[in-house]
Amino acid sequence: MKRVPILLISILIVVLELLTVSCGGGSANCGTSTTAACPVPVNQRPSGLAKRVFVANKNSTVNIVDANLDVLSFTAISGITTPQYFIRGGGANTIGVMDNTAGSVTLIDTDTEAVTQSVSLQAPSDSVVLTNDGNWAYAAFNSIGEVVAISVTGSVSNVTFSGLSGARRLVLSNSNNKVLVFRDNSTSMSIIDVATNVATPVTIAASLGAFQLDNPYTGVFSSDDTKAYILSCGSECGGTQASVSVLDIASATITGTVNVDAATAAILDSTGANLYVVGSLNNVGKINVVSISALTATHLAVSLPNGLHTASTMAMTSNGKIYIGSTGCTTTGAINAAGSTGCLAVFTIAGNSVTTLANLGNVTSVEPISGRMVMYVTSGGELYIYNYTTDTLQATQIDIIGLAQDARLIDK
Repeated sequence: MKRVPILLISILIVVLELLTVSCGGGSANCGTSTTAACPVPVNQRPSGLAKRVFVANKNSTVNIVDANLDVLSFTAISGITTPQYFIRGGGANTIGVMDNTAGSVTLIDTDTEAVTQSVSLQAPSDSVVLTNDGNWAYAAFNSIGEVVAISVTGSVSNVTFSGLSGARRLVLSNSNNKVLVFRDNSTSMSIIDVATNVATPVTIAASLGAFQLDNPYTGVFSSDDTKAYILSCGSECGGTQASVSVLDIASATITGTVNVDAATAAILDSTGANLYVVGSLNNVGKINVVSISALTATHLAVSLPNGLHTASTMAMTSNGKIYIGSTGCTTTGAINAAGSTGCLAVFTIAGNSVTTLANLGNVTSVEPISGRMVMYVTSGGELYIYNYTTDTLQATQIDIIGLAQDARLIDK
């Protein structure tokens, strides 16, 4: 039998090692890197799961759920004591968690399923967003009347924005380069440019005459980030008239507006042609459809559960429905969508019809699971899984021990 030369064996070993290194991260020449281009292989994640939902469990930690099988993982993310909600932004491999009890924002590496950093806040905040690179966290501190850009790494000084008293809500653009600032009891709002950390007040186009924003509450960016649709909540938050206004981002100017019944949350359809706007008017949940091209509103003669509707409690399904939740809704009587007893409704776009799902209290998040006809809903501290073909609870449910406040799909 012939012997293989020792030199040839050594060369083969080196080649195999190089192949292992280049493939291990999912991309050539990744080495030990864990960037978006070189993610940690699924079998090297502590949970070992390919499709995951993170659940902010206010009583303990961040739980991990198998979003393919709807099974709670034995693995949880340690180092977070009382997570309340997940933060928008943060890039492909990072998710932020707000913990107002501990007074901190915690960053999690979604590949390694471990805490990478924690940033202390100077006051409780209702709204924090993260830039794509994870280097900056923008926080609105309503109690002290400030918005602060916090250097996550601490490598540069924080930036405090003046003239934003009453700031409560922040909305981040799709490309994470602009931040809209919304203030309590105001007729004004501002845009922060992340690249320069300059806040610019929004102005009204001369063509709109004496029009003023009436308690601007939140906004929805167009897919290309050239515009944002600003929701003024009007009478629902102490003003007079709810409206949707078009904000040109480049010029920081309101260029058009249309009145609606109520407006604290909205979602664009997949084509960007229609904006579905929800809120409460005279203690009744309302939904209007705003045509983006014509800037006209259709006031639908249907009722939603009342209470406060927010962006985190509104999601569109793949079969033409919108799940709409609220907090503080009336759970008895005809005021709540034909006498139903829940704070969650399903709006079917094709027929402009509403079905209220019974027995759910305050809804704090709704999250569709891609590739499946499934919606994860947190309500009253529990996690519920709905089949959105039938709009009923599926047979398999998950018992979260604690208080499930927010659920977020990690792997699309």
